[in-house]
Amino acid sequence: LRIASSNLLNYFLSVGTGSQFRGANSEAEFGRQVQKTLKALTTMNADIYCVVELENLAGNGAAIDLVDRLNTASPSRAYTAVSIEAGYDTIGTDAIKVDVLYDTNKLELVGHAILVDAGVNSSLLSQSVSGIIFDGLSRVPLAATFRSMSSGRALTVVVNHFKSKGGTGTGGDADQNNGAGSFNLVRTLSSKAVLEWLDGTPTGVTTDNILIVGDLNAYEMETPIATLTSSGYSDVTEDYSYLFSGQFGSLDYVFAKNGMNVRSASTWHVNADEPDLIDYNLDFGRSPALFDGSVPFRFSDHDPVIVELNLSPPTQLQAVLQGLQTLIESIFFCF
Repeated sequence: LRIASSNLLNYFLSVGTGSQFRGANSEAEFGRQVQKTLKALTTMNADIYCVVELENLAGNGAAIDLVDRLNTASPSRAYTAVSIEAGYDTIGTDAIKVDVLYDTNKLELVGHAILVDAGVNSSLLSQSVSGIIFDGLSRVPLAATFRSMSSGRALTVVVNHFKSKGGTGTGGDADQNNGAGSFNLVRTLSSKAVLEWLDGTPTGVTTDNILIVGDLNAYEMETPIATLTSSGYSDVTEDYSYLFSGQFGSLDYVFAKNGMNVRSASTWHVNADEPDLIDYNLDFGRSPALFDGSVPFRFSDHDPVIVELNLSPPTQLQAVLQGLQTLIESIFFCF
C-alpha cells in the first residue's frame, strides 16, 4: 500500500478576501489551486491520502469536491473520504480540518473515530494552560482503520494537525526562547493524548499496523516528537519538509509503530525547495504567466511524506535489516 500525508494549503470552496477566507481569494486562484493539487495528488498515486488544511464547513463540500475531482483525474481509482463515509459533516470547530481519502478498489473502511477533549484523560486536560487541547487549539484528530482487500490485513491511520508555533501563549505555552515557539506544551499534550487514545483502540479494530501522520508543527528534537518516538513509534523519514525564514526543518511526519513492515519512505521535496512565487496565489501584483498548472511544484508550502507498506509482518531478515538501517540513521543524525 502507498500512503501519502499532505498539507493542502487551505483547500477551500469558499473564496474571498475577508478574514474568514483562508484559501483562494478568487475563483481564478481556486482554479489554479485545483490544477496544482490534482497534479500533485495524481503524481503521488497513493492508495490513501491523509490530508490537512481542508475547509471545515457544514455540508462537507470541500471533501466532496476534492474526491470528485480526484476520481475524474484518476479513472482507474475509486476514491472516497472517511468524512463522507462516516457522516462527519464537520470535524471539530476550526475553520480547517483533517481527512483521509482512500481507494475503495483496494481498501474497506472498517472503523473510524475522532478525538475531542471529552475523550481525553482529565489528568492531561488539567495540564493544559487553557484547559483544552483539541477543542480550539490542536485540530481534532481522525483515526481510520482499513482492511486490505488483497491481504485481509488491517491498517489504522491517525491524521493530525497540531497547534502552530505562532501567536502568544501563556504559562507553559509561552515561547521559552528555545526554538520551539509558542504552544509547545499543548503540542506535547496532543501527542500524549493521541497515544493514550490509540491504547484504547478507538476504531474498534485491533491491529499492530498503526501510522500517526500529519503536520505536528514541531521539529524533530522537540518534545511532541520525542513523546512519540519514545513510545513505540519511529519517524520513517527524518527529513525536512518546510522552509521558514531561510531555515529548513521537519514539521510533517509519518510515524510507524515499531515492527511494521515499511518498504520505503521519503519526503517529496516538491514544495519547500520552491519559491512561493509559483504557487496558486495572485496577490501582490503577481504575473499570472509565472504559473504552470501542468507541474506539481509548490502546490503547498509543506512537503508531503510518502510511505509504502507491506501489511504482513516483516521476515526475520527484513527485521534485522530495518534495525540496522535505523541504527545507521541514528548514528549519522548524531553528527
